[in-house]
Amino acid sequence: MENKTPAVTEHKDSIICPNCGTGLQYEAHKSEHHVRMLDLRNIMAILAAVFFGVSLLIDEKEFLIKAIAYGIGALAYLGELMAVTHVFKKRCNMRELLMPLLFGLMYIMLGLSYAIEHFHI
Repeated sequence: MENKTPAVTEHKDSIICPNCGTGLQYEAHKSEHHVRMLDLRNIMAILAAVFFGVSLLIDEKEFLIKAIAYGIGALAYLGELMAVTHVFKKRCNMRELLMPLLFGLMYIMLGLSYAIEHFHI
């Protein structure tokens, strides 16, 4: 019978998890704190997607809803940064941090632009 569990790849002093793809220390990965942080990140991403979907259906306050969605999305990227860096305690390669940093900043800028458009500032 074939083993269907994903393989765990060892990389120097960390283990790359086959489920979430993060290269975290095994003990830290098993901790409840890390699991809660990943759950919150995923909840934020789902909420952002829901708000984006709602903004397509509502014409009145679509810019405000999109601004809220981008703000929640930026929080999801902050959660990603916190998960990868162990709540900013671990220094990571910039290649690993580039995408969440850039997309988090872009989400903030887009959220501000939609808020400005909504409030006519």
